[in-house]
Amino acid sequence: DPRAAVDLRRLLLEVEQDPKVLPALLAALAAAETEHLSEAVEPLLEHEDDGVRAAAMVCLLRTGESSGAAMAEQQVGSLERSADPELRARAAGVLGDTGLARFAPRVQRLLTDPALPVRLASMEAAGKLAAAGPWPAVIEGLRERDLRPAAMRALQSGGESALDAMEASLREAPVKHRVSLLKVCGRMDSRRGEELLLQNLLQDDRRTMQAALSALRLRGYRARGSEAREHLTPLLAEETRRVILLTAARVDMEGVVQADLLRRALDLALSRSQENSITVLAMQHECLDMEQVLSSWQHGTRAMRAMLLELMESSVPRRVLSPVLPLLEDLTSPERLDRLEQCQQAELLGPGGRLAELLDRAGPWRNDPWLQGCAIAAALHLPLPRVEDLLADLADSAEPRLADMIHQSRQDPSALDPGAAPFF
Repeated sequence: DPRAAVDLRRLLLEVEQDPKVLPALLAALAAAETEHLSEAVEPLLEHEDDGVRAAAMVCLLRTGESSGAAMAEQQVGSLERSADPELRARAAGVLGDTGLARFAPRVQRLLTDPALPVRLASMEAAGKLAAAGPWPAVIEGLRERDLRPAAMRALQSGGESALDAMEASLREAPVKHRVSLLKVCGRMDSRRGEELLLQNLLQDDRRTMQAALSALRLRGYRARGSEAREHLTPLLAEETRRVILLTAARVDMEGVVQADLLRRALDLALSRSQENSITVLAMQHECLDMEQVLSSWQHGTRAMRAMLLELMESSVPRRVLSPVLPLLEDLTSPERLDRLEQCQQAELLGPGGRLAELLDRAGPWRNDPWLQGCAIAAALHLPLPRVEDLLADLADSAEPRLADMIHQSRQDPSALDPGAAPFF
C-alpha cells in the first residue's frame, strides 16, 4: 500500500529513534519497496548501533536507489575485507538479509572464510538467498561437524532450488553426508524430495537406507501407485532376508564366551529390521496407523504385540504377510528358526563360520560397520583359525573406523573391551 509506505517513511524521518525498533521499521520499508528512501536512511549508515547500521544497509541495497545503494555497498565491502571476523560475519548477515541473487557469489566466498563464526553466518545467509543459494558450497559444509547443522538448515530453507545439487551429491557423497542430505529431504515439503528418499531405500549401505526410511516415516509417507511395487516390496524382501540371517547368527553365537557384545549387537539389529518390516507394511496399507503400530511394537507388552499381529493379519493381504509373520512373532531365536524352516531356510554356520562371515569384507555384512566392529572384538578374544588373515583383509576396508580398530588392537589388544561399546 503506497500510503502505508509513506507513513513508514514519515515515521522514520520524523519520529522513531529507538534502536530496538528501527531495524524492524527499515525491514518493513525494504519489503514495501518504498521509493525515495535515501534521504531518510543514509544517515542511519552512521548510527551508533550495529543492528541499525546493518538494517540500513539491507534496506538501501534492496531498494537499489543509486546514491544510497552505492554507500551501502561501500560499507558492506569494507566489512567483508575487515581483519575482524565479527565484522566479516556481519557482512554475511547483511548480504543474506537482502535476499538478492547477485550477492550469492560473495556469500559463497565467505563460506570458505578461515573463521568459523563467519562460515556459520554465511551458511545462514545462503539459506536466505533461496533460489540463488550457492548450494554446492553449502553441501560441502556438511563435511565439517561444526557447520553441518547450519548447512542442513540452509538446504532446507532452499527447498526445491537446492534439490538439484543435493541429488548430484547423493550419488557420490560419503555415507555420513548422504545421511544428512536425506534428513533434509525428509524435512522439506517437496514431492521431489520424497522421490529422492524412495530412490535411496534400496542402497547397499544400511545407514543410507535407514536414513531414507526414517525420513519417510517422519513425513507420514504412504505409498502411491506403483511406488510400493518399485521401492517398498523389494525393501520388505531385503529386511526379511536380513532377519533370517540375523536369527541364524544369533543362534550360532549363543553361549560363546567373550561374544556378549556381538550378541547384543545382533539383537539390536534384529529388532531394527523387524521395526523396518512393520514400517514398510504400514506405508503400504492405510488401514494401519504407522505411529500407533510402531509404538505398540516398540513399547508394548507381549500381549499387545500379539494383538498387533492379529490386527495385521486381518488388515494385510495374506500373500504379503505370510513370509513376514514368523519374523515378527515374539519368539526366541531357536523357535524362530523352527518356524522359518516352514517357509525359508536359515543356514547355521557355527561360531567360527559365522565370525568368518561377519569379518568378510565382501560378505553380507560388508555395509554394517557396527556389527563388523563387534565381530572384531569377539574374534580378538577367541582362538579361531585364519582370524589374522581375515582381520588383515578387513583392515584394508574403505571403512576407516574398522581399520583403526584393528590397528589399535595389534598395538594393544587389552585396549578393546568386548564388554563395552567404544567403537561407534
